[in-house]
Amino acid sequence: VDLKRKLAYFHLKAEDWEHAVDLYQKLVDQHGDDPGTLGDRELLAYSLNKAGRTKEAFPIYDYILEHTESPTENMYYFYGSALVDDGQYDRAISVCNKGLQINSGWGCVAYVRAESMSKKGEAQQKAKSWDAAKASFEQARTWFGNIPSGSNCAGNAPAQVERQSQLIDRLGKIRAKEEG
Repeated sequence: VDLKRKLAYFHLKAEDWEHAVDLYQKLVDQHGDDPGTLGDRELLAYSLNKAGRTKEAFPIYDYILEHTESPTENMYYFYGSALVDDGQYDRAISVCNKGLQINSGWGCVAYVRAESMSKKGEAQQKAKSWDAAKASFEQARTWFGNIPSGSNCAGNAPAQVERQSQLIDRLGKIRAKEEG
């Protein structure tokens, strides 16, 4: 098992996602519902997402969050990011909100939540749901502005606050042109 785990991690670090998926899946299958497999499950879900098999990762993330006694920022960050990649913005926001209820200082989770709202606004803009898009961009701007400054993900937050303001301004111009 230890050799298999080391080999799986080697493939993960080499970004050989399919081999990492295969080995982590074997580790999980070998040990069933043993709580000791939560770390392997987390790396399996991460590898699945990186391999482009994002939807397969979701039930694994759900399992981890349901069974872990001490969830980490990374669990919520990677799950939220995978949901954003899949265009599931409301679900990503919900997952991030749950993580932020555990620890409001998790800046990277807060960043993914704000990013989710911004991308939701972009989708609403494409659908010409002007008021909804504006509300989403405004909420994203607020959330980016509230990211804890000591976080690894806080560095880009001020630029994102400005970007949301620009998106709101641009939205107004596009709307005026469309309705004019």
